[in-house]
Amino acid sequence: MSEKRIREQLEDTFPKPNKAQWQVAAQQEIDGKDPLDVLSWRGPDGLSFSGYYDKTDLASLDYLRHFDLAPSTNGYSGARAWTNLPQVLITDISAARAKALEHLQQGADGILFSFTNSSSAFTPALLESIDWQYCNVSFFATPSQLAGLADYVRKTYSNQVLQGIVLLSGDTEDAVSFCTSFPDTSGLCPLGLSVASDDPVLDIAGALSIGVDHLDAATNQGMAVSRALRSIAFSMEASADVFATIAKFKALRLLWYQVAQAYGCSDYKSSDLVLHARSSPWISEKYQPHGNLLKGTTAALSAILGGCSLLTVMPEDDDHSMMQRISRNVSSILREESHLDKVADPLAGSYAIDTLVHRFAERAWSRFQEASALR
Repeated sequence: MSEKRIREQLEDTFPKPNKAQWQVAAQQEIDGKDPLDVLSWRGPDGLSFSGYYDKTDLASLDYLRHFDLAPSTNGYSGARAWTNLPQVLITDISAARAKALEHLQQGADGILFSFTNSSSAFTPALLESIDWQYCNVSFFATPSQLAGLADYVRKTYSNQVLQGIVLLSGDTEDAVSFCTSFPDTSGLCPLGLSVASDDPVLDIAGALSIGVDHLDAATNQGMAVSRALRSIAFSMEASADVFATIAKFKALRLLWYQVAQAYGCSDYKSSDLVLHARSSPWISEKYQPHGNLLKGTTAALSAILGGCSLLTVMPEDDDHSMMQRISRNVSSILREESHLDKVADPLAGSYAIDTLVHRFAERAWSRFQEASALR
């Protein structure tokens, strides 16, 4: 059977729909009302969206194809690569190291060490038996708590490429000074910025604002723009709102690339940005005992489809070993059983998602410019 004949059969069996046909069919289901009015919905920041999109709505959005997620070059990770990064809260160094090793032995790709106690600080003993060359090691702390980290990297992993981000809380100048202490070849992102969770548009605008603040501070201290850009990573909340989370991560990657071009860094690619997605614990009596499992899975799915680089799903109870295991395995199941790693960008070209990304980016950029003008 010829190729042409197969195509004709497919077209006969699955005729191409159009918006006019959808309107007629939908109108019958809603008692003759206008479906474009009844089925429209309002998103964050007052943005309005239709209940139906087709290719005619994307005539001016061809530029988004330049920001589709490219396949990973890592043969082990699959086309859609992300790092499973469980969080370990540090109250005791030995206990934290043991918990980290358990995560790594049970399928995690790395560890996010969080220094929640203000009196705790980094010590090489934390990473004893953990070979940083073969996993991602990341931190959430203040610069003072990680004062010895740069020296440790320099002495232990001289001229070796390491993977990880350092999410810093505190003063911008202190964060930049901390960043400059790292060897330029380490491969880390020592200027990680955690974005407070609000709504998607404000999250994106907030990320751009704090990102530019740190970028300016870094270049003012003599750091090259290219190095400063590659030192910056963002951590954002992934919620159970699937479409909004996907569009938020895609829009931030697009806009940060625009920032890089504005700073004259022409060799910076949108894929260079490291995005950390975090799913915070969520408890609802209505969905217990599996509420956080459902939320964490939905949020993780959304973040992966949106292009996150790193993923942390937090357990409902950090001291409960089974809840830790469940949260760690969310990422593994989405990779190994749902096969989300097989396609680099499964939503590339989606009419609805592209529209959300464009509208989020447009509104967030406007918010960012308004905030910048007030400084």
